[in-house]
Amino acid sequence: MKLKTDVLSSTNDGLASEKEHLTIELKETRELQKNYEKKCSELILQLSEVQNEYQSIKKKMIGHDELGREREERIERLKNEFSELKEAFDKLEIEHGSLKINHSKVMEQYEQSANDLEDTVQKLHLTNKTRHETEIKLGEEIEKCRSL
Repeated sequence: MKLKTDVLSSTNDGLASEKEHLTIELKETRELQKNYEKKCSELILQLSEVQNEYQSIKKKMIGHDELGREREERIERLKNEFSELKEAFDKLEIEHGSLKINHSKVMEQYEQSANDLEDTVQKLHLTNKTRHETEIKLGEEIEKCRSL
């Protein structure tokens, strides 16, 4: 019996010791669980903040991409418009050059025509003067012939 009592008391002491050990382990586990829950809630908050920041940055990036796309479209449109204007300018410049050449030719012809006209007018005046003088002489001769 004494042996049984010793075994039982030793078992009891072992169980009490194990109980204390499990109690301490339970306290530590509960503290770890509380720390884990605290860290999880902190990480959830951080995750939420990071997701909000990510969404904000994503919106800005989409806006930036949209602006870039619009800018590229506008640049392309302006390049096309520039090339069309350049072609039109080149055509107009060629036409302008030919008009200048034509103008200078017409001016030369005008000056030549003006010179010819002036020369013809002078010759016409001279002819009219000579005709008039001849008519006067003829009239005088006719008068002489009549008086004779």
